[in-house]
Amino acid sequence: MGFISRIQLKNFRNYPELELKLEPGISVFRGLNGQGKTAFLEALGFLSLLRSIRSSHTRHLKKWESDFFSLRACLDRVTRPELDMSVYYGDKRQLSLDGNRVPTTSDFIGVVKSVAFMPEDIEIVKGSASWRRQYLDILLSQLSPGYLQSLKHYQKALKSRNQVLKRGLNLDLELDVWDDILIEHGCEVLEARLSLLPRLAESVSTLVEKMLKKDFLLELQYKNSLAKNATDLRSVYIERLLENRERDKLYKMTHQGPHRDDLLINLNGRSLSNYGSEGQCRLSSLILKAAAVELLLPVEKPDCLILLIDDVLGELDEFSRRAFLKCVSRGDQVFIACTDIPAGLEDYEYKSYEVKAGVISSVE
Repeated sequence: MGFISRIQLKNFRNYPELELKLEPGISVFRGLNGQGKTAFLEALGFLSLLRSIRSSHTRHLKKWESDFFSLRACLDRVTRPELDMSVYYGDKRQLSLDGNRVPTTSDFIGVVKSVAFMPEDIEIVKGSASWRRQYLDILLSQLSPGYLQSLKHYQKALKSRNQVLKRGLNLDLELDVWDDILIEHGCEVLEARLSLLPRLAESVSTLVEKMLKKDFLLELQYKNSLAKNATDLRSVYIERLLENRERDKLYKMTHQGPHRDDLLINLNGRSLSNYGSEGQCRLSSLILKAAAVELLLPVEKPDCLILLIDDVLGELDEFSRRAFLKCVSRGDQVFIACTDIPAGLEDYEYKSYEVKAGVISSVE
């Protein structure tokens, strides 16, 4: 176990420069909207996953009119030497651990594991299937470093296959080559997702019992674009790609594979996205994220698990809020951004900070 003891930001969002000492446990960052609370959580999340918890474009993280941004953190690992982590984003990306260049993202992601709770999480329930695939992919990438590699290989092969389809003329030999690669890594991605689902569903069910006092049967089902209950994924995958090859040529895109799959979410037997209220959808997305925490906590010897909570506690009643805080308080570090101290937090020790115009000050 461990925690981030120091962090430095340069040209990140509205922070020209920031250096801050941090402590294990719960830290609360208070301030008015637009002062930099969420941006600070975003920096922590980027150190974990090398992606923004808010934006799909890394270039948007640079301070206005800056050519680069950099993040640096010291990870106190208690029983092992401290680890220095740094990220530089300019014309090129540079990652390093203890001053040594890290060549691939899969060697960096997972050193600090994280789960972010954001208002946008409602899109996991109400948004397109890509939100739900992303939810699964982020969780699996932290549970298994090999998953991230398989996913990247799959995405690269998919992009190349689609480029071949767009060129047209004499496609079959090239498609055969990319089909083999697509099938190999697509099966790895699909098998990992299918293997995760029973554990995720069990965690969701347990959390519903702990957090709610009402009937709230939340069910998960993985919608596989290849076939239902396929026992030999590779054979079915080959068959589906061949069956759809002419269609793929016509539309110049690949119609089969885990990039077209979905996670179906039902509440009391009905589609949550179609029939759920705003409150039910928000609560369900919160439970799904909390379930990710439950799955990450038992991972053998994680370096650090941080939880980033931004303006989501107001959606919960008192009973659910206290149950939620009990769940997330088990993280090595919990960072809460808010305008006012959430009710229920008085049951816990926490460090308080004030955020104002890109400056963070400790409050005694």
